[in-house]
Amino acid sequence: MQRVSELSIYGEYLRLSSRASGKMARRDGCNAFPQKPDSVINVKVEFGEGEGKVPLDNIAKRATAYKPKERVIYKMIKEYIEAKYGFKVHTAYIAEVKRELGLPMYDAPNAVEELKQPRKHQTAEKAEAIKDALEYFGIII
Repeated sequence: MQRVSELSIYGEYLRLSSRASGKMARRDGCNAFPQKPDSVINVKVEFGEGEGKVPLDNIAKRATAYKPKERVIYKMIKEYIEAKYGFKVHTAYIAEVKRELGLPMYDAPNAVEELKQPRKHQTAEKAEAIKDALEYFGIII
């Protein structure tokens, strides 16, 4: 597979000069761009295998190394607990366990100032299942 990329400094010159109506003045009074370019430089880079080409394998490896970890959401935790333990947990229980462990919490945009009913606390069995799920997803060690 072979790809060719071209970088034209003259194209960049045209883009910048047309934006500034043909002239851009520097602070010292000189024009930043001459009326005509002194030269045009075209750089061609070939990707692939062989001499003088940039290998794509190295680029692909570096790109995968920079990918961030997937963000674990409450839905994923709930699905894991239901599949492994066979019962459902409420998101409030997950938030309560995270608060107990001192994990970072995000402010909910739909949070109310005062609850209409008192919050029920989770059972010890559910708390242990939530901690197991947090360990599974690498949130706690």
